[in-house]
Amino acid sequence: MNKQQDAVDPDALLLAVARAVPRDLLGNITIVGSIASAWAFRGLVANALVATKDVDLLLTPSVSAVGTAVAIGDRLMAAGWTPQYRPGDSRASADTPADARPALRLCPPGPAAGWFIELLSAPTPGQQLRREWTSFETAHGSFALPSFRYLNIATHAPSTSAVGLKIAHPACMALAHLYEHADPDRTVISSIDPPTPRYVKDVGRAIALWWLAGQDRTRDDWAQRWQGAIDAETSERTLAPLAETRAALDAVAPRLADAFRLTKLSILAAHACELAAFRRAHASLLAAILAA
Repeated sequence: MNKQQDAVDPDALLLAVARAVPRDLLGNITIVGSIASAWAFRGLVANALVATKDVDLLLTPSVSAVGTAVAIGDRLMAAGWTPQYRPGDSRASADTPADARPALRLCPPGPAAGWFIELLSAPTPGQQLRREWTSFETAHGSFALPSFRYLNIATHAPSTSAVGLKIAHPACMALAHLYEHADPDRTVISSIDPPTPRYVKDVGRAIALWWLAGQDRTRDDWAQRWQGAIDAETSERTLAPLAETRAALDAVAPRLADAFRLTKLSILAAHACELAAFRRAHASLLAAILAA
């Protein structure tokens, strides 16, 4: 992430993904992350582009995520999609522990596409660890599915695209980030220059999503969506009150310039947001959380 990535068209990516994966598994996939944001706010900019390389596919429900991952992995790799390994990753074997395996990231065949899909699992009910890994085997290698504990919040009541893929709603993605970092994750992301704690990146994204919703005037139902996601999650486990997520916004306050810089490399790359507006969005998001 040392420089802005080439911009890509979210509708074109969703169509490519929908055509590639087994059609009977479309209902088990929810798009999260930068592509979900770009799709949700595609009406704000003429070219509706987003700067990203990865298309995050969250596999649901958790009980069938491994089977879905195997089916997708085998189908795509047989069709010429190739695994992409991050620096430090190494190829795994059947006896490699789950947390030492790479996630499955697949790049489409042909000339350099500039993007890849990454498979994630919905969290298991009551997951307490920030991230858990589940091993799975494909015909082309051994991998693991990461699951993050609040992703069920992110995928509550998603939208559905014209190609049949579910797309996480910005309000719920933002809420998942705030819950994840109510106890800020200070793990440093070494791939960012300069290395930056994860909470700065993720909470910055929550603020950016709130700013984008202000630009297209779709904030009115955010509090209702938050409550729906909270109610659904508390049916599975105890969840802290919404107001306690202010800790995430308080933690990032001294580092808003860093958070803003990272969002301008991703979900705000195509948008004319300035640091002053980002600071105002931080303040108004905090007010909305406390008022909800």
